[in-house]
Amino acid sequence: MADDSGHGGHNHLVTSSARERIIGWSAVAAQFVALAGIVLSPGDPNLLPAWVGWLGVGLMVLGAAIMMAAFLNLGSALTPTPVPVKGAGLRTSGLYSRVRHPIYTGLLTLALGVALRSPGPWPAFWLVVLAVILTSKSVWEERMLNAAYPQYGTYRERTGRFLPRLN
Repeated sequence: MADDSGHGGHNHLVTSSARERIIGWSAVAAQFVALAGIVLSPGDPNLLPAWVGWLGVGLMVLGAAIMMAAFLNLGSALTPTPVPVKGAGLRTSGLYSRVRHPIYTGLLTLALGVALRSPGPWPAFWLVVLAVILTSKSVWEERMLNAAYPQYGTYRERTGRFLPRLN
């Protein structure tokens, strides 16, 4: 099935052009703008009950933990852009056996927690913007992974994008 070794498979097909790198870094920049919007937008912590703020703290911790586990799981395949690393192999174990983009899952969870700590229309707006950016990034990344790894289609069918499939 999928190659978790980081060495086999058809990873020689993963190449990145200057155009792909520019698009990738642009997506990362857009993601940071949305995150800054969530963090820096005015909100009112008194808008919702205090327990919602504490839920936000829990989601921030959970999101950070998911991201760290996914970073470790990726190993040499970790890259800041959605352009796959040549020669790194397809990762399908650990968190990647449950969701295709656990780093994005963790980031969205963390961002939701931040938005709940200081609720308001602007943090909510930027959270939606972040979700759209990460969804778009994941679709683009999956096109490249599908082209590089013949087994990616099967993996995609059985594994949820940001949340585990309930099969």
